[in-house]
Amino acid sequence: MSPTASRLIPTLSCFAFLLTATMGRAQEAASPLKSPKAIISGIATTFEISAASEGATYSLEILKDHRPIYSRSGILPATLDDVVFPGSGVYTVRLVSAGTTWESTERAFPGFFSLLPPLLAIVMALIFRQVVIALFAGVWLGAFFVNDSNPIRSFFYVVDHYVIDSLAGSSGSDHVSIAIFTLLLGGMVGVFSCIGGTQGVVDAISKIATTPRRGQLATWLMGIAVFFDDYTNTLIVGNTMRPITDRLKISREKLSYIVDSTAAPVACIAVITSWIGFEISLIKDAFDAAGIDRNPFTTFVSSIQYSFYPVATLIFGLLIAATTRDFGPMRRAEKRSRTRGLVLGEKAVPLSNVEQEITFGDGAAPRWYNAAIPIAVVVIGTFVGLVVTGRNSLLAAGAESYSLMDAIKE
Repeated sequence: MSPTASRLIPTLSCFAFLLTATMGRAQEAASPLKSPKAIISGIATTFEISAASEGATYSLEILKDHRPIYSRSGILPATLDDVVFPGSGVYTVRLVSAGTTWESTERAFPGFFSLLPPLLAIVMALIFRQVVIALFAGVWLGAFFVNDSNPIRSFFYVVDHYVIDSLAGSSGSDHVSIAIFTLLLGGMVGVFSCIGGTQGVVDAISKIATTPRRGQLATWLMGIAVFFDDYTNTLIVGNTMRPITDRLKISREKLSYIVDSTAAPVACIAVITSWIGFEISLIKDAFDAAGIDRNPFTTFVSSIQYSFYPVATLIFGLLIAATTRDFGPMRRAEKRSRTRGLVLGEKAVPLSNVEQEITFGDGAAPRWYNAAIPIAVVVIGTFVGLVVTGRNSLLAAGAESYSLMDAIKE
């Protein structure tokens, strides 16, 4: 076989699989019945039936082993939110409308199946220490369940359905914005590291953080200071404090814990953060659904005192840093780092190696403000962005007067 043919066969095979998956989805789209992607037995699920013309009638019947277990008729379009599949297995769904009959098969899964994808991801991450592969395996297992246990089609379904739809679907703009924001923040960290900003901050903090306790407290305080976004917090605090904690023989596990125990917790309870708009929108939607006339922003502020997890996490992180008391695996990690100088575990596989990827530029002087100025611009820019976008939303909604907090919460 020629080299060209050997390269062409895998390509044609992949194309055939993609074509099969695409044809399957096209055939499903021909039916006016829209069924859920996954059905759990014993739990009510929703079926939607569209109509080519208003007022057409329909008759829907669901059968198990040729015995009807659900039937409904009415006028189109219709939304059926009370459909319950009594047990796991394969069901036949028959829809009759305007003299045309559509039949399809639906598979109902036992309730515990919904736990298997995340469990697989967690187990694989713990065993192989490869987070990205573990997450992909978890998504693939979910696709495997909803694609008739076809492993090949499930693989392509992950790519052409979940990945693409998550970026181009109804909430795709939000997902793309987060991805671009994270990439730009990573680029910013790389740039001010190359011009000596990170080294300047390290030199300045090193004069204060002279012991493991002070190093951990400095990390915690930086996590509180960068409060406006959890992604920014993780990137900036983690990359800035890593050289200091390494020099003080603080394990990477401990650094990761302190960074993680401040990033999201402080972002979800601070009043001005990138989270606030999303949190308030959830509260507003809940109020609208329940018919409650109340300001969602003031409700959010009032609920902070009941945010037990983030508050407790912040306090516990401070106590751990101040007392340097550790427990279980963290204690073993800290003992390894202090006695043997191994900040990383012997089997640890970091997702990236910043020491090799970001180098100190030639001729660049270590100045702390080379990092402080970009970070300050991000903080100020985030605040201004919240105000400007909120103001534009209020004006578009016809508001004639508004306060600064009205703009931020919008």
